[in-house]
Amino acid sequence: MAQRWKRLHCFLLSGFLFLGGCGAPVSQAPQNSGNIAAGETEPPLPDENLSFTEQNRVYPIELTPGRMWLVNRKGETVEAQTQSALIYDQLTRQPQYKVKTRRIWSGKADEYDQPIYTNQSALYTLEDQCLADWDDVIYEGGTGRLVIRRDYADEFDSMMELPETYQTALIDGAAQTVVQDGVFQLKAMDHENLIAVDKERRLLGVVDSEGQAVSGFPAAKTYYDPEAAQGRIVASSVSFLENEARRTDTLLDIHLNPLFSAPRINTVYKGLHGPYFITYQKQQTAIVSWETLKPVYVVDPDWEWTYFDGELMLVYRTDANTKEEAMVMLDLNGNELFRGEDLISAQPQSSKAKAEQFLAVEKETAMLIDRSGQILKKQTIPGLSSLYCDREGLYFYEAYNAEGQIRTGLLDGALQIVIPAETYETLSIATLQDYWIQPMDYLLAVRREQTGELTDILDLNGNVIFAGANRIYSRGQDRFALLQGETAGLINGQGEWLVQRSIYSLGWDD
Repeated sequence: MAQRWKRLHCFLLSGFLFLGGCGAPVSQAPQNSGNIAAGETEPPLPDENLSFTEQNRVYPIELTPGRMWLVNRKGETVEAQTQSALIYDQLTRQPQYKVKTRRIWSGKADEYDQPIYTNQSALYTLEDQCLADWDDVIYEGGTGRLVIRRDYADEFDSMMELPETYQTALIDGAAQTVVQDGVFQLKAMDHENLIAVDKERRLLGVVDSEGQAVSGFPAAKTYYDPEAAQGRIVASSVSFLENEARRTDTLLDIHLNPLFSAPRINTVYKGLHGPYFITYQKQQTAIVSWETLKPVYVVDPDWEWTYFDGELMLVYRTDANTKEEAMVMLDLNGNELFRGEDLISAQPQSSKAKAEQFLAVEKETAMLIDRSGQILKKQTIPGLSSLYCDREGLYFYEAYNAEGQIRTGLLDGALQIVIPAETYETLSIATLQDYWIQPMDYLLAVRREQTGELTDILDLNGNVIFAGANRIYSRGQDRFALLQGETAGLINGQGEWLVQRSIYSLGWDD
């Protein structure tokens, strides 16, 4: 959670002083006429169908260390005091409120006589109506009208070190009244209910979308680090046997009734494709059905497996005759359907669906195979070493060049080369990393020159949109804030500068 809060606020806590609050009107972002370099004009942009997040996105651009230039989507300079970050509804994932943050001197000094700073927040509606003035607190998204309000703490990452006087609660953001005291974090269980956690990572209980307790408050037993999975809860407890601490993971229903337990339960392993979780106990790994809560497969302890969907498995296995290790596709009866140097599902690595096709590599040949192990398509590529899928229908491949260096290229759904593995050390799908990660229709391609590492921005057909970015600061819908040489600014999806300036142009008075 702390990491999610940092992702929403990281550029707000970098030394800016946000003026104004409930007692002062929020000024509008000025036009960038006073900050545009000579010869620039404000680019006319057509109306676009943008999400609220995109309309309010601010792009921080570091011109010199610690000195930031802030622009909006149109390339207009945004004053520090008009900045705000969105917090999101945990159930709907839609923007819930705006939070303005400032860093101020606390009036105290540390043991080395250095000033101690504190961070303050103010809560606003999405329409910029102030709900709560500046205070030494942090706001995190809840659901509906509800938000979490916590005292600010310097040791934010070390929740166990928070003082006893530390206050945190689930409140009505508009009325500023406490709904459930002691709530430090909420985690969505389904579309209606959320897990509530206290400041020491203990399970408090379950609340509904109105913040009313469904169960717990307090929980009958002490559970730590609860996580939601398949509409249920997995949480840990600790017991002691002969002065030795032993961990037990327990699966709970919404009313905190225990359903299943094991020394270790893993619900998030990326190789699971279907309604399954993993248990580890007594040096045995079992794959368990969410529906029956019974093991459906016990994995050989010598196997390293990367995929399971209830019908097929992909495992690393050593050939009994050649002693060579290979990737093997097996059915659940142990029958070998395919063997290759490399073998993965032909779908994005984040997908949890059952794969209909798989990618394989054998003797510098890329292959697309079906679930029975039959080859559907193949393409020989000199130096080919591996394949992976980062977006549906696009396959990235790595190959050795004549100098023995690994380079990355791109294949289409028919295994035809879109971008040869010649120039780029790495290729990846550009993503928006807000409340959740969303793929963009662009590729980030990294190459190495004598001057250092450079990034080209490509479209999905491999066409270069923008070449030679030294650094990409942030991304938005069809927008990239970046540095090229000694010029920094914002470009659009066609690679055109919307605004740019020298990295030496920001004075101390800006």
